[in-house]
Amino acid sequence: MIGDNFPEALRGGDDTQSDYPADEDFQQFLTLLQQLKVGGCNLLVVGDPARSVFTRCSEYLFGDDDALRQRIFAVTDAPPESIVDRLPDPTAAPRPISDTTTVLNHAGPPRSVTAATNLNTEPALTGVTEVQIADPQLQGLQSNLIETIETTAWENNPIRPSEIRVGLDSLTPLIDHYPISVVKQFLQTTSTTVTQHDAMAHYILMKPYDHNLVQELSSEFDAVIELRSVDPEPNGYEAEQRWHVPSTGLTMDWLPL
Repeated sequence: MIGDNFPEALRGGDDTQSDYPADEDFQQFLTLLQQLKVGGCNLLVVGDPARSVFTRCSEYLFGDDDALRQRIFAVTDAPPESIVDRLPDPTAAPRPISDTTTVLNHAGPPRSVTAATNLNTEPALTGVTEVQIADPQLQGLQSNLIETIETTAWENNPIRPSEIRVGLDSLTPLIDHYPISVVKQFLQTTSTTVTQHDAMAHYILMKPYDHNLVQELSSEFDAVIELRSVDPEPNGYEAEQRWHVPSTGLTMDWLPL
């Protein structure tokens, strides 16, 4: 997974062996991952497993607990508790979570994400900045997302590569309510801001990889992460990931999530 220890995590540590062969495609893939981490990237996360698998993948993409990360959650239909699941362990985080986390709430009908978790005795989002976006149009989400990224970069200047982590969960309501051309324009504008600040953003779309919407949108992203559930009894794990790189035509093998 493209967390804080990639591409080393894909190679395997001192006591593990990578499932990938040491071939030209894999070396190209490792080089690409390093470039994405340094220069900023936009990733599409797709598949048809349970939402909990998407939450776990998103947690990895937001970065390790002990790494300093500025996390921006753009919420359309994600359950409030799933946001808590993606936050770092407060005892391991280098700074208070409330200082490094922003929630942009574009849910409809409007609901407070942080209040919902607090009512369920979840203290993790206490003090976290939540912006409830009043503009129901996509422009409202776009302008707030861009402003938050730019403000975060300015307030933490000099910002380090991949320090800003953005997650949008999910694209489904946007696709349901707006023409695909409007969604593409939103993605192009937002992704430009992400890369300008060497940030890492992931966008969740709970559709199979071969779905026409995924194929329509894949060219807007640096890579597509495909997820699937597997039988845990013979495998020892419950989900797998496979990376696709549209610009190069690369598709890697399945790996445990």
